[in-house]
Amino acid sequence: MWQEPVVTCKEALELDRHVQTEYRLPAAILMENAGRSAAEHLVANFEGPWVIVAGKGNNGGDALVVARHLLLKGEKHITILLVQQDLGELPALHLSVLKKEGCRVIQFPTEIAAARQAIKDANTLVDGIFGIGLRGAIRGEARELINLLNQSGKRIVSIDVPSGLGDEYCPGYPVVQAEETLSFEVLKLCLFMPEARTHCGRIYRLSAGFPDTSLSILDGRIQRIHPTGISQLIRYPDPWAYKNKRGHVAVFASSVGTTGAGLLAAEAVLRSGAGLVSLFADPAVYPLLASQIRSLMVKPMPTVFSDSWEKGFSSLLVGPGWGRGEERIPYLRRLLSYRPGGVIDADGIYVLKALLDETVDLSGWILTPHPGEFCVLTGCSKEEFEVNPLPKAQEFIAKYRCILVLKGHVTYIIAPDGQIRIFDGMNPLLGTGGTGDVLAGLITGIRAQGIDPFSAATLGVLLLSEAACEAKRIYGYFLSQDLLPFLSKVVLSYAEQSRNFR
Repeated sequence: MWQEPVVTCKEALELDRHVQTEYRLPAAILMENAGRSAAEHLVANFEGPWVIVAGKGNNGGDALVVARHLLLKGEKHITILLVQQDLGELPALHLSVLKKEGCRVIQFPTEIAAARQAIKDANTLVDGIFGIGLRGAIRGEARELINLLNQSGKRIVSIDVPSGLGDEYCPGYPVVQAEETLSFEVLKLCLFMPEARTHCGRIYRLSAGFPDTSLSILDGRIQRIHPTGISQLIRYPDPWAYKNKRGHVAVFASSVGTTGAGLLAAEAVLRSGAGLVSLFADPAVYPLLASQIRSLMVKPMPTVFSDSWEKGFSSLLVGPGWGRGEERIPYLRRLLSYRPGGVIDADGIYVLKALLDETVDLSGWILTPHPGEFCVLTGCSKEEFEVNPLPKAQEFIAKYRCILVLKGHVTYIIAPDGQIRIFDGMNPLLGTGGTGDVLAGLITGIRAQGIDPFSAATLGVLLLSEAACEAKRIYGYFLSQDLLPFLSKVVLSYAEQSRNFR
């Protein structure tokens, strides 16, 4: 499955109630299933001694079921650390079983010295303090315990969400720093917000035994995506295709001091499988570029566009190293009239900002900003971005009807119809100069081959990630230019596989 549903915590709670009422599956069974799934994952990937940290609600109940299933799997060194005394009915039931099984139970903070020692002696801490029903920031004794867990240096696995995260989370709230997060049935949107994501570690989706049909009540507009979907989206060229049939891209890029950006982008277009590239460069750098490029056509940027100049092109790319001066504004205004559009990146986004007061139609265009460019484009503050950039992004898209690829450690691909695809990349090695230019060229080349804009944007993000994995394997830290030959291999490999899906 290359797409997994992502919902708010509120929606996840509604789904849980739906399963209990419409399918008559009681909370006790769902808790049992969730705890068993988590225990199986823990035994396969972690080791004891274990400290199970449980709150009074259902998240604590899940954690206590985890403890019981760890016992059933032969784990002996298990300590239960309770945050509150007044447990709910189900957590209290599971705690009574664990006591009869001889598990040590410590009450925090009344037994703080014992709690500190148990944490010190443990290899793995299981966080079940608060779940998706949390409102606001954690305070009091639970906050003190979270600080203790985070300072322990131990491996921490959070149940459903790291305690402290939720729909109302803001940066600066206390939150458990997890190595892994085990999310049940549906992934929670709060896990993938820019600042919150740094607390979650690796995120896994586990079963709590929900019937498959129960997920049909979700609107499915937000999905986490995986590279396994590439083969279903990409195309292999027709046997009779020639260079023009494979797509001809016009790239408007490069100026004094930034010639490399246009070169990276233009070559990435070709590595995507497109057949031709015309790089329109600033006249000041045109001679330099024209003297060193063999596989693409380099041309000086035209001073006047004819009415039919764009007829020979399948897609456009505007922006990498292009410059942000006012003289670019009339160029971009003219280029925006091109249909079926293309990609606007980097300097092109800054120039676009100056045109937004006009009547601008961006339908058919894909914008690929990094966080700073996104904030300039939409007026989003840094604080808003860290909490949740999606409202500002959706507001912008609703007005201008474009596709938005918001790049970062988590990348959001957002369409005008409300679909959001989240790629949980978390690859810091891509944080090197020029990778954005490569991505812009890759998406443009895919678009030029006749793939719809939303799919082209999705493919570009996934293929770049796959190429980065290959480059890391060979080079370790890699340069943006190192990605290019790996793109060729990755794109062709998936394109050949795609024939099995046609």
